[in-house]
Amino acid sequence: FSSLRHIVTERPEPFYGSLRKIKQPTLVLFGERDRLVSPRLGVRLAQNIPSSQFVVLPDIGHVPQFEATAQTLGALTKFLASAPQGKPLF
Repeated sequence: FSSLRHIVTERPEPFYGSLRKIKQPTLVLFGERDRLVSPRLGVRLAQNIPSSQFVVLPDIGHVPQFEATAQTLGALTKFLASAPQGKPLF
């Protein structure tokens, strides 16, 4: 985790430049109360990934799939339903 933090904060351009190459629709999902990785990073990730959607789950921490299973599934379902019909996501 500290290595990723170093890459993102100390050498961000190569990291964010590689994100811009992602062609698949991407869901960036964060918990509003994440204390390990700030949702601000999620915003930056989404800004650098073409065709991405950023979703922040209110009052949720670092592990939304366990803390708010129904909300996480709802966000995933909505994201998957938004995919173009007949075109695979990857």
